[in-house]
Amino acid sequence: MPKYLQMSRSTGRSRTALAEAAGGDHLPTWETVEAFVSCCGGDIDAWRLKWEAAKEQIKGGDDPLETPAKPVAERRPFLRSTPLVVATLMALVVGFGLGVLADRSRDRPAAPAASLASFTQASRGEVLLAYSRFGRFAAASMATAGTGGDVHLWNSDRRAVKTIATGETRIAALAFDPMNRNVLAVSGTSGLVRIWDTSSGKPILGTRGDLAGAAPAMAFNPRRRGIMAIGSAAGTVKIWDTKSDTIVRDLKFEGPVGILQFDLLTEQLAISTGTEIHVRDSGTGRDVSTIQGLPEPPKRLEFDPLVRNTLAMVSGTGHVGVWDSSSGKPVRELQGVTAANVVAFHPLIRNSIAVGGQDGSQGVWDVSTGALVHALDRFPAPVTSMAFSTNGDVLATAGPDVGVQLQPIEDWGGG
Repeated sequence: MPKYLQMSRSTGRSRTALAEAAGGDHLPTWETVEAFVSCCGGDIDAWRLKWEAAKEQIKGGDDPLETPAKPVAERRPFLRSTPLVVATLMALVVGFGLGVLADRSRDRPAAPAASLASFTQASRGEVLLAYSRFGRFAAASMATAGTGGDVHLWNSDRRAVKTIATGETRIAALAFDPMNRNVLAVSGTSGLVRIWDTSSGKPILGTRGDLAGAAPAMAFNPRRRGIMAIGSAAGTVKIWDTKSDTIVRDLKFEGPVGILQFDLLTEQLAISTGTEIHVRDSGTGRDVSTIQGLPEPPKRLEFDPLVRNTLAMVSGTGHVGVWDSSSGKPVRELQGVTAANVVAFHPLIRNSIAVGGQDGSQGVWDVSTGALVHALDRFPAPVTSMAFSTNGDVLATAGPDVGVQLQPIEDWGGG
């Protein structure tokens, strides 16, 4: 990261203002954020949207997931956690760009190898994982699940803090609410989606009968507090306001819904139904684009959180394609990828995507060129889940009979 003195000289903003912005105790002015992003080589327009979203959150003061008619786990008012949202936003700005990440990792001590190995052993059998956007500020920074019905919660020190017995035979998906610090959604093969308070391990609410379906697909809107989409095998997608437990929009498609994914920058919702992908405006339900004629249903969909309308798709044959979600047109394929299972975009580096394969292969590609920029050590099992930590300094990979491997990122270069 550029030194504050250098940044101050190049932007005209004071060192104090820049340092306070990085601290996350309050929302800095847009001019300070703009200076920070400019120095780090970021996308000004994209970060304007993020800053405005944080500003809107500060205006709201209602409790997350307020459901007075049901027993609800104890929660803190959202206003008290607002600095955490700001801290998350500014942490992304501070770390923006590959050069920033490399400089920062050289300045801090590496994580002890023994701790990483012990975490892998402790998480043995886990095949799903999810990171909380709030990192160390949340009751649990990571959630994992194996082939049964238990969800294991871990703190930022990689220590187990709680086990949630969901009552499911098998967990199908995990997702932290990116706008609520201690909220985790769990989808199971019973056809239910339940929301849990990770600080207490207690359920907050669950889906009603009209939402039930075999292993529902689900995704949180990354910019609307408590709003999530749930898809069913019956071809319906419900936009669910978990704060009031109401359905605000009902979309219908031909064929079962397999995957749901929100775009952070546009709030578009990508929906896979068989060999088609529909991109809808989540606010209005308006059709944006449709991708048709896929040879097989996709395995995975992911939006780049830093580049507008950039959708990565893992095909049923294991290839990874990059699509323009606004037009539904293909842009390019990642070179040399033939056995992909999962993908994960880096939260701080534009166009940087990690790919995990059925054969254990792992690597990082530049989606703007399709080129491999860093080959990683082969995972000793098929990769079933993959995610970057909130600040992007760790890549977590899970697979059967192995556990979760954490790979600290020092300097991956390229791109």
